[in-house]
Amino acid sequence: MTEPKWTPGPLKVFKTPWAIGVTPHNDHSDTAITYHKRELYASDVSLDECLANAQLYAAAPDLYAALKETLEIAARNESGDYIERANAAMRKARGE
Repeated sequence: MTEPKWTPGPLKVFKTPWAIGVTPHNDHSDTAITYHKRELYASDVSLDECLANAQLYAAAPDLYAALKETLEIAARNESGDYIERANAAMRKARGE
């Protein structure tokens, strides 16, 4: 298994009058992803959808950790098909 290369959590969603973003820091430095208003108005993506995407992105490290722990438990209980589907999702998250 390769080591994850993404921004480690915990990640936080921030919202300003001009942008929505995800960052690991309170000062918004090292912002992992940002949706600027000018980009929103030039696309079909709504502000609500951008906020939902940012929230999902911020939850991703926690979701990955929970899935990894679930897989470890499932492996001990020999839940074959479930394990392969979850492993495939984790490989996809790691870009493998």
